[in-house]
Amino acid sequence: MTYDALKPYLAAFVRHLLTVAAGVLAAHGYMNSSGVEQFVGFGMTCAGLAWSWWQKSGHAAVAADIANLRAILAARAAAARAGTSAPALPPLQPGGTVPVPPQAVPSTSKAG
Repeated sequence: MTYDALKPYLAAFVRHLLTVAAGVLAAHGYMNSSGVEQFVGFGMTCAGLAWSWWQKSGHAAVAADIANLRAILAARAAAARAGTSAPALPPLQPGGTVPVPPQAVPSTSKAG
């Protein structure tokens, strides 16, 4: 799914949120009025970097983790329906990803 059609609207929304936040900070004396443009510019830069990461790898990593969790939960549900003890959820791997149990991974080898 591409979010190209939403980019201008999301950018405007983030810019307005940052402007409001800068106004609140300036009104309470945490920032002078000349720093508002810099604050909004820095926020838009951070938002642009986050958006770029999400498009390049973030959504793929999240989708892979969700698929892994669905496979684990499906295996647990199948074990519960069969009346056997369900395997415990495995601990997270160092990268923060959940390993897929072997019984939930479809075979990629061709019989023949």
